[in-house]
This record gives sequence, C-alpha cells and structure tokens, in this order.
Amino acid sequence: MTPQNHPLDLLKTLFMVADLYRYGLGVPTDYAEAMRWSLKAAKVGNIDAMKLIGEMYDKGLGVPADQVEARRWFQIAAKQVGN
Repeated sequence: MTPQNHPLDLLKTLFMVADLYRYGLGVPTDYAEAMRWSLKAAKVGNIDAMKLIGEMYDKGLGVPADQVEARRWFQIAAKQVGN
C-alpha cells in the first residue's frame, strides 16, 4: 500500500470520487458509497482516504460507529506518513 506504486492521478481521482459522495457534489450524498471509494483509494495508498475512513468509523458515517476500527485506520494513515 505505497503511493510510489501508483500514478498520482489514480490516488487523487479515487479520493475525489469519495468526496463527491461525501459532500453530495453532483450526486446524492451517500456515505456508504463514499466509504466504498475511500477504501479503494486507501488500498492504493491515499493517506487522506485512510484518515477519512477513520473519521467515518469514528462518526458512524456510512458504517456503524466503531472506535476500534477508527483508531486502526488512523494508525495506518500515521504509519504511511512516517514512511
């Protein structure tokens, strides 16, 4: 899961789609769909997506609130920043 392995455009584009659903920009607001796209972005190394997933678990947006899972995603993002 390192950004060096994927084109920058892919990292940004997947996360931008997540934001479209998160904020309802041109599509209905849909947190579950935002989570789905955030997971795709995180899988290819987008750190902002990893943090967003943590936030969504923390607040229960599109997924049941889960503090353990939120913490896990925040830690994954922090490890990527440290690399």
